[in-house]
Amino acid sequence: MAPSEETPSDPEATHLSDAKSSRMRIGGYLIERPIASGASGIVYRALDERLGRVVALKVLKDDAFTHARERFLREVRLVAGIQHPNVVLLYGAGEDHGVAWAAMELMPASLSQELQRHGTFSADAIRDVARDVCLGLDAVASRGIVHRDIKPSNLLRGADGRVKVADFGLAKDLGLELNLTAADVVLGTPWYVSPEQASGKAVGIQSDLYSLGATLYHLIAGRPPFDSRNALDVIVRHAIEPVPPLPDSVPDAIARVILWMLEKDPGRRPASYQAVLAALEQGGSDAGVVEDVIPAPTPVEGDALAASTVAAARAALNMGRTKRVQSLLEPIVEQKRTGWVQAGFVLAKAFEDSSAFTSARTVLEAIAGSATPNEDRALALWNLGRIAEKESAAALDRAIEIYARIGDLSTSRFPKALLDARIARLQARHDERSSGLSGGGSGSAR
Repeated sequence: MAPSEETPSDPEATHLSDAKSSRMRIGGYLIERPIASGASGIVYRALDERLGRVVALKVLKDDAFTHARERFLREVRLVAGIQHPNVVLLYGAGEDHGVAWAAMELMPASLSQELQRHGTFSADAIRDVARDVCLGLDAVASRGIVHRDIKPSNLLRGADGRVKVADFGLAKDLGLELNLTAADVVLGTPWYVSPEQASGKAVGIQSDLYSLGATLYHLIAGRPPFDSRNALDVIVRHAIEPVPPLPDSVPDAIARVILWMLEKDPGRRPASYQAVLAALEQGGSDAGVVEDVIPAPTPVEGDALAASTVAAARAALNMGRTKRVQSLLEPIVEQKRTGWVQAGFVLAKAFEDSSAFTSARTVLEAIAGSATPNEDRALALWNLGRIAEKESAAALDRAIEIYARIGDLSTSRFPKALLDARIARLQARHDERSSGLSGGGSGSAR
C-alpha cells in the first residue's frame, strides 16, 4: 500500500485515528500515523516491532457494513500466499479485540500520485508499467482471480521502480460463487470500468484488461478515455461510445495496444496478458505492432472503398477538418451506399462538433429509423438524446423521450438500470425547471 491522495478528511472520525492511536498497537503492530482512508477502512503506517519492519496496516472501520467486512476478509483470503514481484505482498492478517486488520508491504507511491506530480508518462514508461502490471495480473489470474478495480491509485511503485498491483477489495475468485452485491450494482471505478461491468454482466480477465487499457490511456494522455462530472455519464459512455483517439504524440505501437485493450467486445480484446506482453515486445520502441498480434479494425462491410473513405474521414475529424469530413461522407450517407451507417456516425459527429445540430439530428434520425442491427439504432438514439441535452434546457422533454425509446429496442448495449437513472436525473432537472418557471410566473402576477 502507498500513501494516498485519499487521505482522511477527518482523521479523528474513528477511535483508531484519534490522538491516542499514535501509540496504539493492533495485531502486534505499533501504529505511527494514518496514510490513507476509504469508505470502510483506514491504512496506517505501522511498525512490526518483532522484525523492525515498517508496513502498511489496513484496518476495518468500526462502523463498516457487514458486506464491507466480508469483502475485507475475502481480500485477505485471495491475496494470502501470492508471492510475486508485481503483486503487493501480504505479511499477515487477523483480528484484535474485534478489529480486523491486514499487514501489507508499504510502497512509496501510487501511479495516481506520480500522474499528479509529474504529468503524463512517456511511451517507455507506459511500456514498463504495462509489462509489470500484466505480469502481476497474470500471476493472480492463474489462481482464478479477477481484480475488478484496476486504476492508477491501485498500482504502486516500489523503491526499485517496479510497479505492483494492490487492493483486491473488489476481486473475485472465479472458482467461488460469491454474491456480495445486487446484480445491477456496478463495481469498480467509473473512469476505468469495463463495458461489461457497466452493464452489470459477469466479468473475466478481459474486464481487467479493459481497465488496464483505460489506466494506460490516462497515464499517457493525461486524461481518462471518458470524463464527466457525473459518474453515471462516464459509466454509460464506457458501455456504448467509441474511445476518443489518443494524442498524435503517442507512438502508434503503444496506441494500438491500448486501443486493442479498450475494445467494447471482450472477445475482441487480447485473449491473455501474455498476448499483451507479446504485442509490446513485437512493437519495439518505434515499430508498429504486427497485424497477427492485434486484429485490424473491422472494415465496413462489403466495400473496401467505403472503408477507406470512412477511415480518411475519421482522420480528418481528429484533425478538426469537419468540412473535409462532410465532403467525403455526405454522398455515402445521402445515397445510403454500403457502409452508410458507419459513415453516418462520423458525419453526425462532424456536424455536432460544428454546432450544426439540425444536420446532425437528420443523419442520426435516419440511422435510428432504418439501420440494422438494433445496436446501431440504439447508439443513434443515444446521440440524439445527447444533442437534445446540449441544445437547451427546453429540449429536456425530447431527450427524455429519446432515451425511453432506447429501452424499447432489444439490445444489451445499454444497461437498463443506468439508462433509467439517466432518465430520472433528466426528469428531475425538467421538474425543477418547470417549478422555477411556474414560481416566477406566479410571482410576476402578483
